[in-house]
Amino acid sequence: MHEKIPYSLNDVFPDTNLPGKVYLFVSNHYILYKNKDDQIEGERYEKFQMKNMKFIFIDEDEYDEFDAWTIKIKGKDESDVYQHFLDNEVGDKAKLAIDLKENMATYFAFDLDDEQLDNLESQTRELVTAAKENSNLEKALISMENHRRSIVDHSLNVANLTVFLCLNMGYNQITMLETAYLGGLLHDYGKTKINNEILDLSPTSAKYLSAMEKHPILGSTSFMLNSDFSNEVQRIIIEHHERYDGTGFPHRLKGKKIYPLTTIVGMANYFDNLLALDTGHIKERRRRAVRRLELEANRSFEPQMTFKAVGHLRRIFG
Repeated sequence: MHEKIPYSLNDVFPDTNLPGKVYLFVSNHYILYKNKDDQIEGERYEKFQMKNMKFIFIDEDEYDEFDAWTIKIKGKDESDVYQHFLDNEVGDKAKLAIDLKENMATYFAFDLDDEQLDNLESQTRELVTAAKENSNLEKALISMENHRRSIVDHSLNVANLTVFLCLNMGYNQITMLETAYLGGLLHDYGKTKINNEILDLSPTSAKYLSAMEKHPILGSTSFMLNSDFSNEVQRIIIEHHERYDGTGFPHRLKGKKIYPLTTIVGMANYFDNLLALDTGHIKERRRRAVRRLELEANRSFEPQMTFKAVGHLRRIFG
């Protein structure tokens, strides 16, 4: 019998052919709900959301198929999969709700048990509550969503991994956590100011690289007149591509001139980008990403912080 694993409902699309079997967990049993190529009807999907359902379940050996399916659909700029949600305010909030436990559970689904996830959620409840009540943050996330869905998904991953690293590296004061979390969520906001045609270019093209060097400044300046986001959050946004050896951008900062919380967001950003660009089973991709991050000590990131981060990532990812 195949082992069943959770798969976030936010990464499942209604009225679209499924890449594999889908199960529901009912009365301590896994019940086959849909077969491969079946669809979850939009009306049923909305009912799942209204009931605050977080996950469906899939066979572990079909995870890569589901992951590729999700990435492919989310990458479509003009996708109409969620259009019926985008037409109403409730749908926007349902999709963009910042629920740390759900996102942590998705990111660490293979590796953290319920007690560890509950502990993470309890430690960060205050900052998540504050984030949910920040109307300007919600507007920023909606803007990112409307420009390119993948920016929001990546930003949530970076924010959640940032919180995990902060808690394990001693940056656990609520003000620091809130700053790091907001910086992680908004680090790529500047990409909303770049035409999607440029974002679709080859990552090695001169036009693409030029635009990428500008997005930290574009993001930071967008919030300069917004008192809801501190100078420290704006600093993370503008510095998240700076590198310890001075080879980063946009200002070629070096060494201790880089804000420590920026370093943590930068490592989370680097790690999540490695996962997205790699292929194969998620467990192996994570292990390779940990090894790659370790090699960036003293080059891209401050060495002691890098070794601490790698130690905690290796403890859960192997």
